[in-house]
Amino acid sequence: MIIYLLKSTGCLALLLFFYHFILEKEKMHNFNRFYLLGSVLFSFLVPLTTITVPSSTVMLEAVQDYSLPVLDDNISPIVIQESFNYTLLLTGVYLLISALFLIRFGMNLFKIIQKTRINDKINHKNATLVLVDDEILPHTFWKTIFINKTAYKKGEIEEELFTHELTHVTQKHTLDVLLIEVLQIVFWINPLFIFLKKAIQLNHEFLADSTVINQHKNTFQYQHLLLNKAAWKNEYYLASNLNYSLTKKRLLMMTKQSSHTKILLKKLTIIPLLAGFVFLFAERVEAKNKEDKNSFKTSTQTTTKNNLKLNDNKKVFKNLIENIDQKYNLDTYKKLNKTYESKRNAKPHFIKSSEKRQKELTDLYSKLGGLFFKLSKADKKKVKRPVHPHDPYVRLMKNNKVFYKLRTELSREDKLLIPPPPPPPNASEEVILKAKMEYKAWKKRTGNTISVPPPPKNKKRKIKFKPTKEVKKSKAYINKNVKRELISKSELDVLDPKEIASVNIVKGKKGIDSIKIDLKEKHKKLNTKFLYTTKNSQNKSTLENSNNVKYYLDGKEISKKEMKEISPDKIKSVNVKKNKDGSGAIYINTKKL
Repeated sequence: MIIYLLKSTGCLALLLFFYHFILEKEKMHNFNRFYLLGSVLFSFLVPLTTITVPSSTVMLEAVQDYSLPVLDDNISPIVIQESFNYTLLLTGVYLLISALFLIRFGMNLFKIIQKTRINDKINHKNATLVLVDDEILPHTFWKTIFINKTAYKKGEIEEELFTHELTHVTQKHTLDVLLIEVLQIVFWINPLFIFLKKAIQLNHEFLADSTVINQHKNTFQYQHLLLNKAAWKNEYYLASNLNYSLTKKRLLMMTKQSSHTKILLKKLTIIPLLAGFVFLFAERVEAKNKEDKNSFKTSTQTTTKNNLKLNDNKKVFKNLIENIDQKYNLDTYKKLNKTYESKRNAKPHFIKSSEKRQKELTDLYSKLGGLFFKLSKADKKKVKRPVHPHDPYVRLMKNNKVFYKLRTELSREDKLLIPPPPPPPNASEEVILKAKMEYKAWKKRTGNTISVPPPPKNKKRKIKFKPTKEVKKSKAYINKNVKRELISKSELDVLDPKEIASVNIVKGKKGIDSIKIDLKEKHKKLNTKFLYTTKNSQNKSTLENSNNVKYYLDGKEISKKEMKEISPDKIKSVNVKKNKDGSGAIYINTKKL
């Protein structure tokens, strides 16, 4: 499953890379829409396809003294501890986060349905207009367009905006957004779906902009309209909105002239690209020849006499595994345990036997413990653990000398000679420290100098996070501390979109939003390269709209009307002072000739 997800993610990443650098630059937005949606389906299906490749003949030469692999049985019995199931924990965390995304999706959907239900509705062409009290730009969800009630009744909504939103309705762009939202809920851990969603929504705006320009035939007027509406906020998460991703890329796309030959060549390039991805990410399966099926008989006896020509080496490993399973199954354990018990119960007892017999019983006990360890949980319940050869005696050690005593004969001093148990492998530092102290005290009171190996340490990896190239090159960090010139809306109309290098919109906390504009070169009329303009947000609580504001020009008090008549070119600086009660003053200093 992990390999499938890695292949699918890699395929989708390459498809998005090709779209961003090749297809997105051309005016073929309808084709790009189906390319982006098809990329998701293609990335899911390609890892499931199989490619049959010819099998290679393998020559296996038999060895005269052939024997099965033998595992080292001279090991001490291992105590099995139930380990914590981290897989189950990670699965639970993953599903919990998916559930939170699903709840967020449901709440956003409910919010839109609730807005549709409680507000007035008007049929308009192929859509339904929902008149809301919120001061918003038109937004589209499915066949519903949300618009400001007051602006609609006053006729302040431009015809270009209706055309833009109706394009979202007729072309059913909401379906694309809902599909990506559902995929993000299931595959939230995959960051590619974030980039895919942004690419799809931006392509939707390309389609809507193209429709508006084709119908109204006024590109520059529409561009200035978008810039004037850029600072409006979007309160509808799942809806398509007019000012989504208003960047230089979107403005330039309106005036871009594409060659039909170039577009056709880029479309044809996709065919070998997809074929290459199928060959790269598909699963390869070796073909089986009919002659190979009867080329040999799998038998461990014939391998000691003849050389075998094998094409299907999987059968050899299967036979080896079956033989190993037979060696370590329940019946084998019972037979070996019966042999061990008969030798252990024979006289003399283990503690009175010779070193040779003690070694034989100890090795047999270790081998039996290894077999018990390899049994399944169900088989372990059917048999008993192997009994230690010195049972019922207890092994004690004092001053590095080993002796044995019956458990019933142990005195209080003898019990102090029993070594404390070692800490488990995943023990905490407190438990390990406590075990060390107990072992140190045991060595001191018994006079033993033999040390035991320390428990395995869990090495913690240090994870370093480095900012990506996208973060370093983000527009939010470009020209952050430069001095900008405030321009009016009339001066904003002077700008040509081709002169703009970047547009950054900063949402204000006190009711004012600012639009920062960086030009490619210094503007001749405006005499600057860095500009900004402001726009009131939904709430009109700014100082400029307050009635308790005094205006001063070069130290002299003037009226608000006189303040508005001042030319921005003559202004040197503007200082604003605001009080807690809402009153304040604006001090304007003009340039001295």
